[in-house]
Amino acid sequence: MGIGISNPAAKLDVSGAAKAAAFQGDGALITNIAASNIAGGSFTGVSYIFLSTVAVSGSVYLGSVVKSTFTSAGALQMAQNARITGLQTPLANDEAASKSYVDGLTGGGQTAAVLSSTQTFTGQNAFVNQISVSSNLFVTAGNIGIGTDTPKGLFHVGAGATPAFVVTSAGQVGIGTTGPVEKLQVSGGIMVSSGLAAGAWVVGGCTNPNDPNDIMVPVGDICVDKYEASIWSTATGGTQYGSASDNYLCNDNGQDCASTNKIYARSVSGVTPSRNMTWFQANMACINSGKELLPNAIWQAAASGTTDPGATGTEPNCNVSGTGPSATGGDTGCSSAFGVENMIGSLWEWVADWGTAVAGASNAYGTMVQVAGGWNRYRV
Repeated sequence: MGIGISNPAAKLDVSGAAKAAAFQGDGALITNIAASNIAGGSFTGVSYIFLSTVAVSGSVYLGSVVKSTFTSAGALQMAQNARITGLQTPLANDEAASKSYVDGLTGGGQTAAVLSSTQTFTGQNAFVNQISVSSNLFVTAGNIGIGTDTPKGLFHVGAGATPAFVVTSAGQVGIGTTGPVEKLQVSGGIMVSSGLAAGAWVVGGCTNPNDPNDIMVPVGDICVDKYEASIWSTATGGTQYGSASDNYLCNDNGQDCASTNKIYARSVSGVTPSRNMTWFQANMACINSGKELLPNAIWQAAASGTTDPGATGTEPNCNVSGTGPSATGGDTGCSSAFGVENMIGSLWEWVADWGTAVAGASNAYGTMVQVAGGWNRYRV
């Protein structure tokens, strides 16, 4: 049948526009419809719509949406979840394979990809291969963990209590530790394959890795306690001994100071330094803490530059005539050129040397050596 045409080419051939309330078909295709003749609308009661080749000059939006939301923000927008099956290996940057695939994506000032805080990738959904960044890659909040889902710093590599690498929010770097207290702290050995310039690095620094409150300062390549020593029941604190009396647990001869009644020497601020100890107790307290009494020559170097006018002034900076020792950290005006406090005044110090040498003598003799001090007791 032909309408407006004398030679119909199909069962129904209309030359001109056709209008109907609804179309029903048997699977045959409707072809050669100009894009300008397709108006907006919807399909209902249809499970699938099969399209062959569709040329789109604007945007295509899939999902429940009103016309006013059509914008030029993207060529293809989906308001609901999308599932694509039967995909092949990608042949170009804009093709998708059997997993989430983005290659050669240019953000154009926009966000290229967003991962939610709870999103995980496992199995076939694994986030694999590589990310290549030609500009900046940044995280606006939180920490980054590689090998762990509970990073202990801004950047944490490795699992367990001894990670490979940690960078804290304070800018401290830890290798083998989650809690570095210095710019660089290494828990374990260090191998250096080439030499270092003199003074460039003090091996191990002057920080006690087990007790950050135990403060030392470098004197040459030797670490010296910054404060007059206090004696404690454990390596990191506990009960202090000798602050007011001779109440040390171990014997004066030091024989049990390293076994049943250990004592430890610490250089901490804000306490009364310990006194009334023997040389043997002082020596063992240092040994138990991984330290040793200073040789007299090192002690003299550590004391150099202490700003005390001595007999030439009327207002000495150091406690040389008080009724008791100064609290540690309180005599900042009595510090040496190396920052060691109270090397003059407060308490006497024991040094490692035994004997007394006089000018021109070829040998040393006598008892253990005590140095400095201006009060009446001895310390480490």
